[in-house]
Amino acid sequence: MLAGPPADWSVDRKRQYFVWAKRVVDALPQPNPILKTEFEKTFAQFKE
Repeated sequence: MLAGPPADWSVDRKRQYFVWAKRVVDALPQPNPILKTEFEKTFAQFKE
């Protein structure tokens, strides 16, 4: 998503997607810890 988002997505649309994805990941009862860590890193990069 950071490297190749859909061309027609605005910054606000990308932000909405990441916020939604974070809610999904945070709601998982037992997420894979490695994948969750990678998602958190990506989410932090987007916020910068």
